[in-house]
Amino acid sequence: MKKGRFLGPAEEKMTSNSAATVAETDDLLIEILTRVPTKPLLKFKCVSKRWLSLISNPQFGASHFLFQQRLNPSPTALLINDFYYNAPNFHIIPLNTEKLHLSFDYLNFPHVHIHQSSNGLLLLCSSFLVSPTEKFLPDYHSGVYRCSSVVTDDDRGFVYFLCNPTTRQFKRISFPSPLKQKLRIPYPLLYYQHHVMCICVAFDPKRSPYYKIIVMLKMIKSTVEIYTYSSETDSWTSRTTDVTDLCIDGEFSPIKLGIGFYSGFYCNGAIHWFRNIGIASVVYFDIDNEIFKKLPLPPELNVWYFGESLGLLYVIGYRNSSPPLDYVVLEMGADYSEWLVKYDINLESLRSESPELSWNIYKALSIIRGKDEKESVMVILVDGVVMTYKVSDGTSKTIFDLEWEILIGRAGTHIMIQSIKCATERLCRDTEEQDAETDFF
Repeated sequence: MKKGRFLGPAEEKMTSNSAATVAETDDLLIEILTRVPTKPLLKFKCVSKRWLSLISNPQFGASHFLFQQRLNPSPTALLINDFYYNAPNFHIIPLNTEKLHLSFDYLNFPHVHIHQSSNGLLLLCSSFLVSPTEKFLPDYHSGVYRCSSVVTDDDRGFVYFLCNPTTRQFKRISFPSPLKQKLRIPYPLLYYQHHVMCICVAFDPKRSPYYKIIVMLKMIKSTVEIYTYSSETDSWTSRTTDVTDLCIDGEFSPIKLGIGFYSGFYCNGAIHWFRNIGIASVVYFDIDNEIFKKLPLPPELNVWYFGESLGLLYVIGYRNSSPPLDYVVLEMGADYSEWLVKYDINLESLRSESPELSWNIYKALSIIRGKDEKESVMVILVDGVVMTYKVSDGTSKTIFDLEWEILIGRAGTHIMIQSIKCATERLCRDTEEQDAETDFF
């Protein structure tokens, strides 16, 4: 074995000078810290206030995210929860060997569920909250939570949070007064004039180190009012948009249109939804230009799954003439010019390999693109068992047993990506001292 040796005075001085140079040069330090994995990096916030300030900077957070994504683009886990009736029960489906321990106990709010995810940030929502003494319509009893902390009209209703589960930082979303008035639901009615179409968070470090929150309200006939929050300016803006091109019989009705606005996702600067009435298509809202657009799907295609992975849109579907369990995976080009057939898959072999499952209820949860195309997988839920199906060679692996297949029809699936992005830049600035004591995991 080769023995080590002590450094001489000259070498010690050189090493000390190099360390001092790194410590005193922000650009060099940033280059090094960018390469540190997410969890250790969070602990480095405790080194000094200067390191805390560098790591908490939104520009650094974006650079770190992009570098880590290039090394390993696959998400950390899938998060699955039921609607708020059964929250806070949700399941973490690890997509790698790393163990995850997630909890939202620090929110100190009842019945929180995951509403949407966007590159490491989660949009969370409570159930409908009323005070313990308030009378409420029996028809909505299962969706109402009587909370002793609700004491004013401002607290009544749904409460939304933005959260980074990796850093355990969160922000309760505070809506501007005009929007708050429109969101308020008068007793005893749950149906009110200003219908909430969607509330989404939009965050893409490739485009900006800052995030936006989009709230859409259905107004009258062919009009939608859109409120946008920017974390860069910490302010809200609003505008009204005409959606005549999306209307049926001159009326903009999400139900009649068959657009699931509650299940939208953010990708490539836009929020996307699937439209399942009439000729199936994709509807998306271009955030920068604030306009709605349509994206046609191939005719005679029955859509089984619609989602995104690493900035590309995917559709899994089948045709009426197709054999059972025979599907086609379509990929949309980055320029949104056309759908390309990416894979033809048949899950019959997978069913044969798992005879203990009835296959009475099954659904696609996600498409996960790998760094190497051969590693790309489709995540499938069959009778409560979560499996990965490698699209390149048809091999499969069971990764989780939910044991609650009855609920899969209304379960929501959300991507979790580890990120140091702060839920609010103001929060990062105001709580630097507390960050040094965060219980990292």
